[in-house]
Amino acid sequence: MRVILSAISCLATIYATAQCYPDRHNTSWNEGWVSCEMRESPNPERGSGHWIMYDLGYTYSLGEMHAWNYNEPQWLDMGAREIKIDISKDGKAWKSRGTCILNRADGTSIYEGETLTDLEGDTAKYVLLTITNTYGASCAGLGEIKINVLEDVTELFAQGTNDCFKVSVYPNPHAGQFAFNLTTTCQGEAHYTLFDATGRQVLSGSTGTDATQVRQIISTEGLAGGLYHFVVHQGGQSERYAVMKMKN
Repeated sequence: MRVILSAISCLATIYATAQCYPDRHNTSWNEGWVSCEMRESPNPERGSGHWIMYDLGYTYSLGEMHAWNYNEPQWLDMGAREIKIDISKDGKAWKSRGTCILNRADGTSIYEGETLTDLEGDTAKYVLLTITNTYGASCAGLGEIKINVLEDVTELFAQGTNDCFKVSVYPNPHAGQFAFNLTTTCQGEAHYTLFDATGRQVLSGSTGTDATQVRQIISTEGLAGGLYHFVVHQGGQSERYAVMKMKN
């Protein structure tokens, strides 16, 4: 199941602008998340249950959360009814945001979901949803989640500063992949993250080595054309680089 982060101001991109209007969810069985086996929760207070945790890739100030319940017509009873919401900045210390009731989906292709809760500016990198009650089934399911981001997402990409590594990115613009060269005196391997223009993390990885010279290929196949932000972290320092992918 996907989670959508959208700026509350609606950025001037097709992706973000589309989220400013009522969205619909189809009736396909595989367009959602289902849990039929209880597992130990990342939040010890929740014990074992049906849960899904979202790693947003960055600590955001969060607003309204819109939810679509499981919408496959034959299995609407698997839809979540009672949901406990917890948020965390580090995946270890959790803050409860209460219990919400989500209405049963209607099993139609024009199902638009509903506002589940408002996180009121609370900051978090992780959002944990625990399904404590369904509409009758032993399995629990959800269709889709959208979380509004309150701050101007351009602030998330303030240029980092460092005094121990240098990165060059090429070709830029690129079509389906780009390379980066890292020259460094920092200790430890470097980690990188690619964000789209809305602040959503689309991929991440590491160099896997602490060599002073590294060249690595990053594939962007499957990503839409547009502006991305490539962030490199090493030795407690970071830098951001604007990367442009040409339209397919």
